[in-house]
Amino acid sequence: MADSRHSASPLPQQSPFVQHTHSLAKHLKTSLGWHQSRIDLIALVIFGLIQMGSVNLSRIARTMGHATEIDSRRKRLKRFFA
Repeated sequence: MADSRHSASPLPQQSPFVQHTHSLAKHLKTSLGWHQSRIDLIALVIFGLIQMGSVNLSRIARTMGHATEIDSRRKRLKRFFA
């Protein structure tokens, strides 16, 4: 009988938005020809707008992952739209 404590744990599932963000970024890259970092950011912004239902940059920044501070993400968005 196998011990479940020693079995490989499944990888955490990504949210549906992450999968759609990658798909959207792929389509935007072929259409716009921008640098990949800009493409990734605009895809995150689009899905942030959908998730939050707001154009407030601080709210959109909350949807963009958790590796950096919200204020840093908001400043990044502000620079992008400047």
